[in-house]
Amino acid sequence: MYCPTCGAENPEGSKVCEKCGANLTEGIENIGNSQLSDEVEVEYAGFFRRAIAYIIDLIVLLIIGYIVKLATGTGAVYDIAEIIIAIAYFVIMESSKFQGTLGKMALGIKITDENGSRISIITALLRYIVFQIFTIVSTLVALTETKIKIDPNNIQQLSKIYTMPSTIVSYVGLVYDIILLITILSSEANQGLHDRIAKTYVVMK
Repeated sequence: MYCPTCGAENPEGSKVCEKCGANLTEGIENIGNSQLSDEVEVEYAGFFRRAIAYIIDLIVLLIIGYIVKLATGTGAVYDIAEIIIAIAYFVIMESSKFQGTLGKMALGIKITDENGSRISIITALLRYIVFQIFTIVSTLVALTETKIKIDPNNIQQLSKIYTMPSTIVSYVGLVYDIILLITILSSEANQGLHDRIAKTYVVMK
């Protein structure tokens, strides 16, 4: 578990932080599967605030991606680099002492575990994979497909593109995104499916 005061990692069950001496038993504690304790006032980040934070993160990744593209050009190397950069960005930032990406920091929100503490890098990775699984799979599948030149006037060519494995995975991913949206909007704690599986919460700082 991580100390909410200094961010230092402590053994599970610790009552006092080994680094700064802060009390680890105070604050937000888990009392169920749906939300954090009511003993401490917690404001869960709303959907629109989270959406704006995510858009900011996408802009950041687009800028980084553009720089990488200038160095590597387009192709498999660039596609794989995009996946690795996105994973590293979200996982490292969300498991860091900042407890969130640049977008989340700008909107004043952070990610916590069931105890209201900083999440581990494994939890952050699980959360991201569940969130972006179809985007990752679609990109990897596309790398194995034969590139074809598209003639907009050729119906047969267009129909072939729409039935390619990577395109089908993208369609499934769209449905999955809708499910994620529904889970966030239908949860009292605004938890998406990825939050529920990783046992995380997005709250106001």
